[in-house]
Amino acid sequence: MNIYLSMFASGGWVARTGFFTMDLIWMYATYMTVAKVMKKDIQAHRNWMLRSYAITFAAVTLRLYQVPLMIL
Repeated sequence: MNIYLSMFASGGWVARTGFFTMDLIWMYATYMTVAKVMKKDIQAHRNWMLRSYAITFAAVTLRLYQVPLMIL
């Protein structure tokens, strides 16, 4: 769903490309999180989970900054 939404990001093609790329990386990190826990590699699972979490909140932070930056 995020990939679909990235196509409508305000900010032109640069923003759309950035969000699209971030969505792809997020999906990969989340896939690796599940794959590692299924292989019982808990330390790798933890590392991939932190990456997935960081990517998720990078997108949230960018969207929160959007309104104040548009005002400036």
